[in-house]
Amino acid sequence: MSDAWDLEHPSGGERGAGAEASTSGRAGGEDSGSGEGGGTVSAPCGPFPMDRESVRFRLLQWLNSMAALAPSLGRVIPAALRRPFMAQGVVLAWQSLQMRTAHMFDGESAEHRALLRKLWDLAFPGEQLGDSLRAVRWKDMGWQRDDPRSDFRGGGLLCLENLVFMAERSPGTFRRLMDKARVPRSEPDYPFAAAGVNVTVLVTDLLGLDKIGTAPVTPEACGFVELLKAGGDAFDRVYCAAMDLLDEHYVAQGSSYMQFPRVVREVRRALSQALARYPQDLPDLVRGARAGLGLPSLDLYDDPATPARGA
Repeated sequence: MSDAWDLEHPSGGERGAGAEASTSGRAGGEDSGSGEGGGTVSAPCGPFPMDRESVRFRLLQWLNSMAALAPSLGRVIPAALRRPFMAQGVVLAWQSLQMRTAHMFDGESAEHRALLRKLWDLAFPGEQLGDSLRAVRWKDMGWQRDDPRSDFRGGGLLCLENLVFMAERSPGTFRRLMDKARVPRSEPDYPFAAAGVNVTVLVTDLLGLDKIGTAPVTPEACGFVELLKAGGDAFDRVYCAAMDLLDEHYVAQGSSYMQFPRVVREVRRALSQALARYPQDLPDLVRGARAGLGLPSLDLYDDPATPARGA
């Protein structure tokens, strides 16, 4: 058996029925126990559910963490042993998330243009944006040009959806990051919007979401399943947390723009380890990532799963 599911690609063709289940060279060719294809939804049944305090859970947590640290172990320890049980609703949420990563941004699409205008309205309330969607103010958000549509090529439509989600569901975080409220900061600073595209790509890669039609295989994806059980917006919530961690770590390290790639790598490593430990919820993930980055613990985390007050 393989880790592939039978899925239809958004364009109408088929992708992924025979796709390899690896990302960045990890965990390729693992057995899954995911059930047969044939167009039916099958939920791979791993060793969960189980008591998180049990010795068995602690052992699996350790194995999955080791697989994240040493990618070669991901081929030795099958994903079927590390992947939580996925009920049908969780399988569908995972497949839907994979499909989201496949959608490219189309500057001529009325729906996509409307979403871009929504981002403008959330970022610059009360300011007008012409029909061309061009404005110098886009650069203040951290886009390269006065028309950000070309900047979405790296992350597709998903990176725009992530930014809109943050602006709507976690407006305090969005405003803090866009306005560079944490101090002291270096000049020139990293561009907020461009960083958002990078983080979308980072989380997508960690979870192996570009391999459409496959079950969760990477150690991070196996841990992410626990978060996905809480709701289909789990990816967007992890994105918000990753963006905030990136900015806080950047400032805490006294980093300059030239050091930004190093900061991204460190945040990626911390997220990888925190996800691989099967966080039970987003605050648990954030605690683990903060510990990995050497950031002080938080008594309360503002989880965007809860609609903003007054929304």
